Amino acid sequence: MDLEPTLPLTATHAGREAKGTILGLEGRCIVPVLFAVVVSVLLLILLVTGSSGALGPRLTLALSPTAATIAYVGLLVHRRPPHYARDVRLYWRTRVPLAGLVLAPQGLAFNGLPRRGKGMARPRVAGYERNS
Repeated sequence: MDLEPTLPLTATHAGREAKGTILGLEGRCIVPVLFAVVVSVLLLILLVTGSSGALGPRLTLALSPTAATIAYVGLLVHRRPPHYARDVRLYWRTRVPLAGLVLAPQGLAFNGLPRRGKGMARPRVAGYERNS
């Protein structure tokens, strides 16, 4: 005799909805923050053991990488679309006066390569011929 009731089985799809969080941050946000914490701890050790004087400025300097990273992640990365930070930089570079000079100095692109000027030739790609 079967005493267990038969219940219908339904898929929960929990794997698609569950997001792992550490310290309230999801996925791609936690690695830069943890890296900044490690850098801050090492910097704090170097500054505290290497010099004498007031502890406040040294502590502020040591914790600045973590504070800057948390601000960047909190404002531009956490719970934002994947390319949100890049779009914000592009907006400031192109539409806000004088910000373009700070974010992209003349002659440099974001990847650090020189921009192609009017007189510069296009790079040749093997196997690709342009008919124009």
